[in-house]
Amino acid sequence: MNLENIAWWSEEKIASIRSDFRIIADYCAQIRRSRKKDPDHPMYEPPKQWKIEHVEETLMTLAAFSNDKKLTEALHVYLEQFDLYEQKKGGITMRSVIDYIEEKAYLKFEKKDKEYNRQLEELTQKEKEQNLQLETMTKQLEEKDQRLEEKDRQIDQMISRSVVSAQRLMAMQGLTAEQACDLLGYDEEFRAIVLPYLVS
Repeated sequence: MNLENIAWWSEEKIASIRSDFRIIADYCAQIRRSRKKDPDHPMYEPPKQWKIEHVEETLMTLAAFSNDKKLTEALHVYLEQFDLYEQKKGGITMRSVIDYIEEKAYLKFEKKDKEYNRQLEELTQKEKEQNLQLETMTKQLEEKDQRLEEKDRQIDQMISRSVVSAQRLMAMQGLTAEQACDLLGYDEEFRAIVLPYLVS
C-alpha cells in the first residue's frame, strides 16, 4: 500500500485530478503553504472555476480533513441550511460555498468574535489602567525612598558635625564627653546618639 501526503502535492498534480477530490487536495496544500508563512492564520482561497459534483460528500470530507473548527462547523451549517437543488445557475463551486458561508453561516461566529474582541479590548484597557496606577505608585514609592535617603544623609551629616564639635571641645579644654555634650547643650535623646562616637 502506498501512502501519500496530499498536502505536499504540486499545484499541477492537484489540477490534473478530475474528481471532487481535487477540492480536498487543494485545500490541504493551500493550508500547508500558507501555514508556513503565517502559522497562526493560514489562508485558503478556493478556486472559482472548479465545480463540485458531489457537494455533500465533498464538504463532509473537507470538514473531516480540516483542523479549523469554525470552518468545520460552518460547512455543517451550510449543508443544513442550503437547498442544494435550488442553485442551478453555473453549479456549485467551492468559492460559492465559502461566499455563502461568509455571508450567512459565519455571521454567528463573527458575532462571537466581535464580542470576544470587545471583551479583550476592555480587559486590555483595564490592564493598561492598572499598569498606569502601578507605575504611579512605584514612582511615588521611589520618590519617598529618595526623600528618606536624603533625610538619612542629612541626619548623618548633622551627627558627624556634632561629634566633631564635641571632640574639639574635649581636646581644647580637656573635657569629658559628658561635659562637652553639656557645654554644647545636647539633650538626652541627642546625647544618646553622639556619646557612643565620643567614648569609643
